[in-house]
Order: sequence, then structure tokens, then C-alpha cells
Amino acid sequence: MFYEFQPYDRIVSLLRRMSNLEKLTLNISIKDRNSVIDGTYVQHDIFDCMPQLHLFTFYICTYVETIDLSYKLSSEDIQQTLTNIGLQNVISIVNYVCDSRAACSIFSLPFQFDYLKDLGNKFLNIVFSYVTYLHVKDNDPFRHEFLVRIVRSFPLLKYLRIYNVRSSLPIDLMTFSSDNCQLYSTIEYSHLTTLDLSYAHREYVEQFLNETKTYMPCLTELLVMNKLSNLKCFSLKMFYEFQPYDRIASLFRRMSNLEKLTLNISIKDRNSVIDGTYIQHDIFDCMPQLHSFTFYICTYVETVDLSYKLSSEDIQQTLMNIGLQDVTSIVNYVCDSRAACSIFSLPFQFEYLKDLGNKFPNIVFSYVTYLHVKDNDPFRHEFFVRIAQSFPLLKYLRIYNVRSSLPVDLMTFSSDNCQLYSTIEYPQSNYT
Repeated sequence: MFYEFQPYDRIVSLLRRMSNLEKLTLNISIKDRNSVIDGTYVQHDIFDCMPQLHLFTFYICTYVETIDLSYKLSSEDIQQTLTNIGLQNVISIVNYVCDSRAACSIFSLPFQFDYLKDLGNKFLNIVFSYVTYLHVKDNDPFRHEFLVRIVRSFPLLKYLRIYNVRSSLPIDLMTFSSDNCQLYSTIEYSHLTTLDLSYAHREYVEQFLNETKTYMPCLTELLVMNKLSNLKCFSLKMFYEFQPYDRIASLFRRMSNLEKLTLNISIKDRNSVIDGTYIQHDIFDCMPQLHSFTFYICTYVETVDLSYKLSSEDIQQTLMNIGLQDVTSIVNYVCDSRAACSIFSLPFQFEYLKDLGNKFPNIVFSYVTYLHVKDNDPFRHEFFVRIAQSFPLLKYLRIYNVRSSLPVDLMTFSSDNCQLYSTIEYPQSNYT
């Protein structure tokens, strides 16, 4: 049961009728208790009623109201009750989620479930290999070291919800000058797709949205409440294509005091290009304090029912109309029915570039190490010469070409033909 359940006695009544049970998997959360479900309860309510039981996998969380409790809850004491009934590979954790409530968890090892709730600052160094959903909550603030431990202990984490009832955070999370950022390594959440900060202090929003502190390449959903209006700097980078652009626009409209914005997004399944008109309406009109805007926006437009031909010149004009000068627009038909329309600020500040085609301006992309080239037409020798010149630090090159036939100059490689072309050198490429 994912949600908290009150009448524990009903569950016990059910278990007592399973006298021949051999295998039991139990995942329950019990609320409004004045005592912890520990080894004593497990023995009386389960083991004594199931003499044939030989496999017991469990995660039991008891929410205890501590106001009238005459003793302090201890994970060591609870652990001892489990040891007393012969359970060895088990763990007990006590977390005071607020002044008057504690979450007391007991579970078998290895942890077999895909979610874990109300984890606090104090937990053992265990790898939770199956957990994809995690809810962390504590009466004390979370420090940088805690978030590092989360990454190590939950390698497959996809959903993270942070709940912190304290409004004040320690200095290491509240100060984000360049000097302070250098004190900590960047934390990478490799698989995280959803981050819920709805009930977290606003400094946690800054912590996770600061690219020097946190990297979330797969993030597609960010949940916050009324904390974005205080942000001064914001960076959003998504490697994968994202569909609901309106969600991103809705996020921007709440950042009225933003001064610096870094944006790297790819939007798919559109019938219109995100151009200067959208930037003016969705960003500039909502951020009157904005003075630094670094961006790379790629829109994937479905062209089947499009009544006009997409033009990089037309898109470029919309950018100039709103006062953007050092910018570039590229339109690349990656297949017969789809176009990749990119707009970006100059100099190009990002390390990867996707779906570049035959036609691109003579620009040096000094930071790009990852490049994906794709076109409806084949690539000729001259194209690869330009790639080597424009991407001096290139390490990863992916070539995708939908046409099965290539021009003669790439298909014939006799010694005579090879002498017509100079050798192309990619000095930084890694061969594996």
C-alpha cells in the first residue's frame, strides 16, 4: 500500500487466516500509532500464525505520534527486537519528520521495492537497487553531503520529492557565489525525470537549478509552488526531446525577477517553430529584469500538413525583430516529413549539438564535443572538411543518413580517387 493506512488490526486479522502461507511480501505504511510495529509485532502477528512461512520480504513504516510518548524512539532498540526473533538481514530507521511525528521503518535486505518514503538525514550506506521513487523529509535541513549520498544509494532514481519544513538552510546551500560553488562537485542524477520541490524551501530550488551544483540530463518535470519569483539565475538543459512546451513556458512566467537565463531544450511534435515571437511572449515579456540570455532551442516540426516552407532567414528575422543580434537560425530537413529548426545565441556555449545538416553557417563551435549530423541528402567530402574546421574539440561524432545511395565521390575509394581529397583530421576524437 503506497498510502498510509490506519486500522492495522484489519491487516493482522487478515494475516492470521493464512496459516499455510509459505511466502509473504508485505509493503505497508501505518499511521496514527503510539507504538512501533517492530519484531515483537512481527513475531506475534505473522510468524506465530504462519508456521510454514519460509520467505518474508517486507517494508513496514509506522508513523508514531510522539507528543505523549514517554520514551525516545531508537532505531537500535527496534533493530534489537528484529534480531531477537531471528531476523538478520534487516534494517531499522527512525526519522523525526516533524516535532510531533516519527516515521519508523523496518525492511528486509536487499530492499526489493521501487519506492521509499520519508527518508531522513540519517540512513545507512545501502544501495537501493530497485528504488525509482524517493520521498525525503526531515525536521533538519538537508546538506550537500546528504544529496551526494542519495545519488550513490539510489542509482536508478527517477522521481525525487523533497519535503523540508524548516525555512532556514545551512550556509553551504544558501550561498551560491562562484567561489562557494567550487567547494563542491556537481551532483548528477542520471535517470531523474521528475523533481518535486513543492514543499521544499526556495533555497533547494536554487540548489537543483544551479548547473554548477546539480546535473539532471533526463529531467522532464519540475514541480514547485511559489518559490520561482525570487530566482535571479536559472539554467535548464535537457538532452532528450521534450513535448509539452507549454509546461516550460508556464514555468518561465513565474520567474518575474530573473536576471540570467541559460536554456538548452529540444521540443518535438510541433506545427510551429519556437522563434523570436515565442521568446518575446514567453520569456522577455515575463522577465523585465533579464539581462543575460544564453540559449540553444531546437524545434522539431512535423511538415506534412505545413502550408509554407520553413526558412532560416524568416526565423532569423523574428529574432532580430526583438533585438537579438548575436544569434543564428538553422533549418534542417532531417527527413521528408520532419524539420529540425535550431536557434541559438553566439558564441555557442553548449557542449553538444544535434541534427546538424549540410547547410550550416561558418561558425567555430569552440565548446562542442558531441555532434550528431543528420540530413535528407547525403554528406559529401567538403561537409566533413567543414565539420573538422568548425568543431575543433569534437570527441563524439554520430552520422545518420536516411538515404541509401551516396554520391560517387564518397562511394568510390580507389587510390586514384583518394588522391583528389586531402586527409581530414579529427584530433580530439576518441576511438573505441
